[in-house]
Amino acid sequence: MASIIKGFLFTIGFLLFSASLLSFIIIIFATNYQEDKRVLEIGSIDKINTLDSSAQNSLKKIFEFFSNINASLDDSDVENVKISDALPNNINTFRTYLNDFKIFVEQNFPYISINTSELNDTVPLIVLPDRISYYHSNADNNMLNRIIVSPEELSLNSRLKGYHFIISNLITANCNELLDLLDTSVPRYFVIKFDASTNTAPGCSQNLVVNPDKNNKFFIGAYPDFFTIEIKNGGVATIENNQGGVANVTTILLLDPIIGNQTKVMLPDSIIRISDPVLNIYKKGTARII
Repeated sequence: MASIIKGFLFTIGFLLFSASLLSFIIIIFATNYQEDKRVLEIGSIDKINTLDSSAQNSLKKIFEFFSNINASLDDSDVENVKISDALPNNINTFRTYLNDFKIFVEQNFPYISINTSELNDTVPLIVLPDRISYYHSNADNNMLNRIIVSPEELSLNSRLKGYHFIISNLITANCNELLDLLDTSVPRYFVIKFDASTNTAPGCSQNLVVNPDKNNKFFIGAYPDFFTIEIKNGGVATIENNQGGVANVTTILLLDPIIGNQTKVMLPDSIIRISDPVLNIYKKGTARII
């Protein structure tokens, strides 16, 4: 009888030992599996971040070298944004390099897509955190002859207080009429500065205050071929060259300062789209110019 009990206890002990050993093996396997999965996830995330960073840098270089547009902070203390452009602006080379980059990336990295449609059409910039859009219209045979600066929302608390336009290389630069100047019945107003010149001589310089909700239109040059700047609809600026030739246009956004130098100039949102179908990871982004 004693031998039977010993055999029974031995069997039970062996079974318990085997179950414990099996559980231990399962735990080790599961831990290794989770570690391998985590390593795979980290590797995929690192790969996506590397590809995203590379795409951002490439887009920034293409914009800087071929768009004929330069953006900078006019004053590091005040954070006025200065954007230098040409009217008309020939962006044929920019479009060629941009589309070649899109083809190269999407052929070699199937899980990356580059959305170039908006860049091709209007060559836009977004000033953050204010979300002021700077873009072009009137594209004809790769020539852009109209600049539009549009605040997303202009209120009494807006940082955008006006514009300073510096226009050079004009054919004629005499100043003409500005319509609807300051309306003292409204609390909100815009400071508008103009400096216009030709290749041989300065033309005019103005420092004005306007009501941005009215139609303010400024004409530079000789009738009927004017260089025009229009301010209306709460501060939307439209700049157009109908003189002929190529004018150099610098638009300075006059901004109130904020703490921490937070002003940034970006390309439009969601230009770069990266997805990993295996791990179901998705990322979208854009490129910072300054």
